[in-house]
Amino acid sequence: MKEYEEVFPGLPLFIKIFHGMSAINKYNDVIEAITKQMSYNRFEDPNAKDFAILGSAQQVFMPFTA
Repeated sequence: MKEYEEVFPGLPLFIKIFHGMSAINKYNDVIEAITKQMSYNRFEDPNAKDFAILGSAQQVFMPFTA
């Protein structure tokens, strides 16, 4: 994970969302968990800017396009 922290410093914040959740979840449950975290985030942690950049939980799952 350390190699991603330079490019995506908010990654640990996203990982925390899933702490204690089952390893397998429905897409809608994951979207709901991410959306809830994004809406409650006060962006006090500088790394939380990734929440604002992504804009929505659905964008987390957008496929990369060339």
